[in-house]
Amino acid sequence: MKNILLTAMVACASFGWSQCTDLFFSEYVEGTHNNKALEIYNPTGADIDLSNYRIIRWSNGATNSNEDIQYIQPLSGTIAAKGTFIVAVDKRDASAVGADTMLFQDLLDAVNNNDGDFYSPTYGDGSMGSKCIYHNGDDALSLERTNDGSTYTIVDIFGLIGEAPQSSNGSAGAGWTDEPNYWDGNGAYWTKNKTLVRKSSVTSGVTTNPGAPYQSPGMFNPSVEWDSMSVNTFTELGSHTSDCDAMSIESMSSLNDEINIYPNPVQNASFELNASSIIEVVELFDLSGKSIIVKEINESQTIINTRNLKAGVYMLKVSLENKGTATQHLIIK
Repeated sequence: MKNILLTAMVACASFGWSQCTDLFFSEYVEGTHNNKALEIYNPTGADIDLSNYRIIRWSNGATNSNEDIQYIQPLSGTIAAKGTFIVAVDKRDASAVGADTMLFQDLLDAVNNNDGDFYSPTYGDGSMGSKCIYHNGDDALSLERTNDGSTYTIVDIFGLIGEAPQSSNGSAGAGWTDEPNYWDGNGAYWTKNKTLVRKSSVTSGVTTNPGAPYQSPGMFNPSVEWDSMSVNTFTELGSHTSDCDAMSIESMSSLNDEINIYPNPVQNASFELNASSIIEVVELFDLSGKSIIVKEINESQTIINTRNLKAGVYMLKVSLENKGTATQHLIIK
């Protein structure tokens, strides 16, 4: 039994069920002028209150931006299960010129037509967040969560906190690249004048700063977790594709108490499923999210044949009449 449970834990970790449990950055927009935006993705099966989260811009290699309220942007609103939330600079004045140039209409539309909000209306006026959503290609960003309103935990990092990438001649204002030594200007500037979209294989944020500043080879290679698009691309904002979409441990709802699986682990080529109400549909998924079994039931109990299935860990999804969906792990010996 111990070996089976250990196998289950390893399998779940490799698939990312244990990882699809908190918010992370899903898109990074470093456009011209004030066209700066970030997209946050909720990989879980439940809506999340954003008032428990904040974004920090670690400007130009700073390590103390969390001590200056101007670089700290508290969030608000709700991000839907499997949904996204767009954070953009608040530049919506059509008559503004110069440093206050209005956002391009495509970016405005992306925020207005999807869940999102505008922040940091006046740069550097001393107010909370007034220097936050003004990132350039050499600024690290962190997404952080609090459980008590005072202590924060990092749930994702973009870039490398404490490092300001430099160009080949040593000047500031470069970006992290796709090959070391990236601070010397090698490789393509992936984080400067680009839109980056998180790869669908990413199921959780970076919670530990990825290396000491100026460590060789570079410890933040944006090409590992991000796909690069041309500057001022806004068409991908508002939705995100992730391996977490198939299933997530968070999708296990309170309805789980209303179903009973016996035996689990399955040892005799079948298991019995009982529920407190009519079972409409039973679905079984493998670790990749592929549907293996789909069976209409319309009774409160049933027996599912697993004779042709390999030993391993599966996810069982049960749709209950007039109630919703319950999801549980199933182990087959």
